[in-house]
Amino acid sequence: MKCLNLKKIAAMAVIMGIALGTAACSAGKKFKELSKVNLSNYDDYKVDMNVEVVRNRKIMVNLTNKSDRTYMYGRAYSLEYKQDGQWYQVPMDVVFTMEGILLGPNPAAASGDMDSIPISDTSSEPVYLDEIGKLPEGHYRIIKDISEINDDEELPRARYYMAAEFDLDKEKKDDPVLELSKIPEDTIVDEGSYRIPVSSVSKSDEKTLLISFDKYSAFGIFVLEYQKDGKWYNLPIRDIGGSASSDPTDENNLIIFLEDSLGSGTYRLLHDYGTATGSEPAYYSYTFKL
Repeated sequence: MKCLNLKKIAAMAVIMGIALGTAACSAGKKFKELSKVNLSNYDDYKVDMNVEVVRNRKIMVNLTNKSDRTYMYGRAYSLEYKQDGQWYQVPMDVVFTMEGILLGPNPAAASGDMDSIPISDTSSEPVYLDEIGKLPEGHYRIIKDISEINDDEELPRARYYMAAEFDLDKEKKDDPVLELSKIPEDTIVDEGSYRIPVSSVSKSDEKTLLISFDKYSAFGIFVLEYQKDGKWYNLPIRDIGGSASSDPTDENNLIIFLEDSLGSGTYRLLHDYGTATGSEPAYYSYTFKL
């Protein structure tokens, strides 16, 4: 598989800027601004993009690179709505994080070889449309741009615009869909033997949990679960932030952004430190009530 020199990734990532929109839309509103996007010819870049609508205005955007080139793209996107047979811009007021995501060449199409680490030719990322505001039901398309990168920094980078269409039904206030925990109980360390050093747990809002630690390491995977009828259910995490240190004198916070609102009940935070250290999964736990 053709690969990319990873020493150049950090420098390239800074080109992915912060994108600002205009104004949020409201349900049932007719959009006024016609699309100004000129989509690229697929044969020029050969990257497939499709959208899977999950629920609660969450979509999964899937990319598959069919070419022999390496691309970079960011979190930024634009959204358009089809009405009267034409595409109209959906006003947005969204700030996108500054980062660059690499999409490697397709193994079957790749030619040549660079002395580096292979990069996946597929990617999938969630997009939460509720950040835009209330959207009417109908036919939409999401637009993203990708930039071709190469091993020669002197060459200009080609940029391509692509779109994927999808439908949104009328928005409903569904109850959270609970999925049974898939973590084997024998991989969870007994709290009496080791407990995550949590000092406090609080809700910043209905979908945001703030957890303060005496100390903790950034290594490992965090999982949040909810107990109902004696069983543990996984809670989908939207994003994780905060600061981490092994020094107990530092301020250590874990911010968990969830897809669904947090109600009252019993929860447990699991920290998989085993996988991160190259050993078998071992989940340290902390049980608490809200």
